[in-house]
Amino acid sequence: MFYPVSSINSLYKEVSTFGLGLPELIIVLVVALVVFGPGRLPSLGRSLGEAIRGFKKGLEGKSKESEKIEKQQIK
Repeated sequence: MFYPVSSINSLYKEVSTFGLGLPELIIVLVVALVVFGPGRLPSLGRSLGEAIRGFKKGLEGKSKESEKIEKQQIK
């Protein structure tokens, strides 16, 4: 299948996160696999996911607490 160059470039830009493209992400994943091993990698991903979830909940909780404080100050 033939894809125009512009669509391939836009696809590559969409994949790019924090200035990392697809080849760089693959290299990072391979290095992580070599360093941590296949047995530890799932638990590492799970802990990272829990940390991100906790951070998001902390941000949401902070805003809810600040709203409660503002309502109390208005009264």
